[in-house]
Amino acid sequence: MTDASDTEVTPEEQFDEPSARADAIISIVVGVAAVAFLLGSRQYVGVRTGSSDPGAAFWPRIVLVVILLATAVNLAKTYRRSDAALGASLLAFDGGLKRALPPYDSAETRKYLLSTVLIVGYLLVLTDLGFIVSSILFSALFVWLLGYRSVWRVGLFSVVTTVLIFVVFRNFMNIALPYGTGVFRSIGIFVEGLL
Repeated sequence: MTDASDTEVTPEEQFDEPSARADAIISIVVGVAAVAFLLGSRQYVGVRTGSSDPGAAFWPRIVLVVILLATAVNLAKTYRRSDAALGASLLAFDGGLKRALPPYDSAETRKYLLSTVLIVGYLLVLTDLGFIVSSILFSALFVWLLGYRSVWRVGLFSVVTTVLIFVVFRNFMNIALPYGTGVFRSIGIFVEGLL
């Protein structure tokens, strides 16, 4: 007779192989989308606003190449940590993606869903609140969600990170970020004047 503790499956064992399959599927989808957008960016190669402008396709292409490199690294890591049969198991999809996801009542799933809601909310208010206000709020809430509870550190991190990103985009990449509308526009212009 077998003891129940001998047959228990740990969460790591339960999600190991299907997780590798899900990682590979997601990486392939992201890689294919990046290649499609990279090919689509060819139509913007000649669009420039001035002689010093690198062109409308420059930064999107840089980001897409970074995404492709990250996808390749993720696929290589996924392949290394799984068996050599991963490629065959991708073709014989048997609901592994569903088994790869943790239960919906887990704390990690709640964090994932809340972070997704935060990102969507950030994108929805970015134009109205402006980059500075919405990014400070977003980064503070996101860092809080990750478990950092020191209000002073979270606030300092949010402000410093937002200002650094704003300065890099405005001064080094010559990319204007949204100022917002109404009072938020005034805040954005005031902060820009300080920098």
